[in-house]
Amino acid sequence: MTPAAAIEFLETHLAVEDIDPDTDLVNEAVLDSLGFMTLFELLEELHGVTVGFDDLDLDRFRTPERIAAFVRARTDER
Repeated sequence: MTPAAAIEFLETHLAVEDIDPDTDLVNEAVLDSLGFMTLFELLEELHGVTVGFDDLDLDRFRTPERIAAFVRARTDER
C-alpha cells in the first residue's frame, strides 16, 4: 500500500478529509478510538491484514504513511 492509497482508503471508508501522508491522525483528532478500531477491522476485511494485540502501538498508525508501511510489511510477509 502506498501513502496515497492509504489516504484514499481513509477518505473512502472512514470519511476522513484533507489529509496528506504525514498528517498526524491522533494530534489532528482525525481518528478517535472508535475510528482506529474501524480502521483495524477494515484493514483485515479488505486487505487481509490482521492487527494483533502486539501491534497496538498508536505510533504505528499515527499517519497515512505509517499505515501504508504497516500494510506493506504485513503483505510482503506472505
